[in-house]
Amino acid sequence: MKRRLWTIGLLIWALPIFAQKTTAEECIAPWLGHWKGNLIWQIGPDSSQTVEMHLVIEPLDSIGHYSWNLVYGADQADNRGYTLKPVDLESGHWVVDENNGILIDQYLFGNTFSSAFEVMGTRIVDAFEVNGDQMNVRFFSFGNEAARTSGQGTDDVPIVYSFPMRSLQSVVLYRLSN
Repeated sequence: MKRRLWTIGLLIWALPIFAQKTTAEECIAPWLGHWKGNLIWQIGPDSSQTVEMHLVIEPLDSIGHYSWNLVYGADQADNRGYTLKPVDLESGHWVVDENNGILIDQYLFGNTFSSAFEVMGTRIVDAFEVNGDQMNVRFFSFGNEAARTSGQGTDDVPIVYSFPMRSLQSVVLYRLSN
C-alpha cells in the first residue's frame, strides 16, 4: 500500500513537469506553410515602397529544424534561405540561423515570434503574429544613438532614451498552403 501511494504521489508530482514539455513540432504547427503578401516599406512619413513577400516554413529534418525562407520581389530574386531551430522550448527561445555565421535569437510568446538585433548601426525589432491563415509581420528599424535623453535619473523619474525611427515595414501574409 505504501509503495502504491508513493508511486501515485510521484506521478502527481511529475505530471506538471511532463505536461510543460512541448515538442518543436507542436510549437511550430500553426506557422507551417507557404505565406504570401505585399510588404509596405515606409521610409518616412510620405515615402514608401511595396514589394511582394513570401515566407516558407517547412520541416527540414527529424530534429526539429525548419525552413524560415524569406523571399522578396515578384521575380523572387531576393531569396533568403534561413533555418529556424529550437533552443529552449520551455522559454519559447528559438534561433534563426542565416547559414552564414549570423544567428538571430527569436522568441515565441503565445502566437507571436519576435526578435531584436542590431546590424550595421541599425537596431531592428520584428514581430510575426499568426492568427489562423493570416500572419501580421512588422519590422521596426531605428538608430542606435539616442535622439533624446530625458528624465531626472532618480527612482521616481528615471533617465529615458528615445531612438530615431528609420523605417517601418509591415505586411499581412496569407497562407497559400500547409
